[in-house]
Amino acid sequence: MDKNRLPSLTILRRLSFRQIIYFSELCRFMNFRKASESLSVSQPTLSQQISQVEERIGCTLLARSSKGFTLTDEGSKFLRLCQELIQLGVVGLDDIRTDRQTRPLRVGIPSYQSYRQIELLLTGFKEAFPGVFPHLVEMTAVNMCSAFREDKLDIAFMSLPTPLELPTNLDLEVLWSARYELCVSASHPLAAKPALQSEDISDLPLILLPESEHSQQFNYQMEAIRNIGVEPVIYPSEISHVSAQISLAATGAGACLIVPNTMVIDRGVRSIPTDPPLPELKLGLFWKRKSLNPMVERFVLFARSFDIQAVT
Repeated sequence: MDKNRLPSLTILRRLSFRQIIYFSELCRFMNFRKASESLSVSQPTLSQQISQVEERIGCTLLARSSKGFTLTDEGSKFLRLCQELIQLGVVGLDDIRTDRQTRPLRVGIPSYQSYRQIELLLTGFKEAFPGVFPHLVEMTAVNMCSAFREDKLDIAFMSLPTPLELPTNLDLEVLWSARYELCVSASHPLAAKPALQSEDISDLPLILLPESEHSQQFNYQMEAIRNIGVEPVIYPSEISHVSAQISLAATGAGACLIVPNTMVIDRGVRSIPTDPPLPELKLGLFWKRKSLNPMVERFVLFARSFDIQAVT
């Protein structure tokens, strides 16, 4: 055995796997109260355990301040190690458990919005676990909520805000976010502008997701437009998929809300930011808390370690 590795091995012997999970969960929430609630321990206990980890490895992992904390460089490196160890442990236990479930991993993907980010994550998961074949189901966000209640879904990708029908027994991880922009025809007089002001779009018809399809998302988009000083003028349509909204915008009928790097934008349209900027579209991963399907935990751990921002 390499004698130079002895100090690290000694440190590993002094760390518990529970402490590794504690640190990973703290970094997930970046908040001691939320992390302690998730772990079912008190805040003082969690704080004591994290301080003990820092003492034992001889590094400052958290840069603490009156506003909270951030990860130091050493903390970021230790987090990656923790995530790798936890994922390795979950996969290993799953492989040796004699009572493991064999049912497929049922994953809901949006029928109303194409996400390159979901494609990249699923591709990465398939490469990491070639023996796993997720069963993909395309549906609306409202239908995903019903499917969760009826135990027909294990995992789902949904944009925020979610429908009011969302079950309360779900966990959430925000995987990615980016600001909305307005998409107009490339031949529209506004297409040449680097940014759109409120006066530019005060009379511009907006092609939005129908309220009947997803009332929370409709209200969110309406409020987003109002917050930049414009009372929305709604184009009369019942189009639910963003790609169809873009096609309608290409005819010069109006503008739709998009996030450019979720899909390939056709040359017939142009995506333009607003000044002041519109809010963010957030992509969330939802799963049933305490799911009996062991593949759920494996997928969630992989999603947390997969850096979508780095590949989009």
